[in-house]
Amino acid sequence: PYSFDWTNLPIGNFSITAKATDNKGASTVSSPVVISVIVKEELPTENPNEVLIPEIFLVTPVNNQEFDKGQSIELIVMFQGSDKFVKNVEYYSGDQLIGFSNVSPFSFKWQTPTSTKHNITAKAIGEDTSNFKISESVSILVKEKIEKIFEIIDPIKDAEFNAGESILIQVQIPENVNPINRVEYYRERISIGSSTSPYSDFKWKNAPWGNHNLSAKLVFADGTEILSETVPIKVLKRNQASVKLLSSSNQKEITSGENLDLNVELNEFEAKVEFVEYFLNGEKLGSSVIQPYSYEWKNIPDGEHQLVARAVDIKGSSIYSAPMILSARKDINTLQLEYVIGPNPTTDVLNVIFTNLDGFYDFEFKVISMNGIVKRSFKAKPEESTVTINVSNLINGVYILQVYGNGNNISSKKFIIKK
Repeated sequence: PYSFDWTNLPIGNFSITAKATDNKGASTVSSPVVISVIVKEELPTENPNEVLIPEIFLVTPVNNQEFDKGQSIELIVMFQGSDKFVKNVEYYSGDQLIGFSNVSPFSFKWQTPTSTKHNITAKAIGEDTSNFKISESVSILVKEKIEKIFEIIDPIKDAEFNAGESILIQVQIPENVNPINRVEYYRERISIGSSTSPYSDFKWKNAPWGNHNLSAKLVFADGTEILSETVPIKVLKRNQASVKLLSSSNQKEITSGENLDLNVELNEFEAKVEFVEYFLNGEKLGSSVIQPYSYEWKNIPDGEHQLVARAVDIKGSSIYSAPMILSARKDINTLQLEYVIGPNPTTDVLNVIFTNLDGFYDFEFKVISMNGIVKRSFKAKPEESTVTINVSNLINGVYILQVYGNGNNISSKKFIIKK
């Protein structure tokens, strides 16, 4: 157990320390233990007028020891011989009596020492007050207490962060302190880590969202600790990464045969986006690797189309946009839509027969009387280029068939009801 016998002790006061060294050469020194080695004397008589008071000396405090103002000081004495005939021990700072003890072992706790240099002596007094011994003086210094400020200086109170990001916590270390072992960091009372070198910095990674009270504990090599005040912070819940698909037209209906610029709006990506792909009806249409990751969709075909964008970051994570539905139609104004109607005159049905149905259309048909009243109105998509209209409820007369394609008035023709 690394014990040691010290033999042939000399007389005197000694401050003993132990030094432990490991196999790497690192070492640490224990706190001192003060002992006194004395010669035991047998007094010749118990007559108070003839007894001798033994030599007295102060064990604690030791010479040149320093204390903070407000700190109590334990005064302990030992005798070179028996204290059997000692009735009282008085303690002095200079010539001023600061306390006494009349019970063996005659120790005394000095509660309110003033901040100055003190020369402490102890006076052992027998039954006869003229029979006494005074110790050698011990010089001590009581200093004004300097507050050791240990606090978190960053982040500041009520600072805000995003969930998942790292938060750098910095503390202010007091000057002229004992050797430091480590600094521990806490949120509420839960440990989030510690630092040993440098002591003043710690990075809290992946901080969860919510309100947190941060604190730090400075731990010295001798085991003593200083706890900082708490610092409240807020970690905000971060939205999920998202991709929004945009187009230059911002319309759901577009003209086929033309070109359309596609681009994306990227939100809350942790890592840099490497490229964006565009898909048309499930098939890859194209991609872009340069910000703002736009793509030109050329020669748009007729029909209903579903577009989707996919953003891929440098970590390989990908996010898809919501689908964009577009309807591509040819420009009605550039087409010559040809159709015939019949039978004309008719009694109950009117057939609309398209002879060059070029393109994809949503048709609307209106039957209008000669005085401008709409008698019938309905929408249809031609199947096999023919639309049949029921006109059996119309009375005899002349009517106009108005044809609309994709919301545009294409043409009109007259027909006769004759029953």
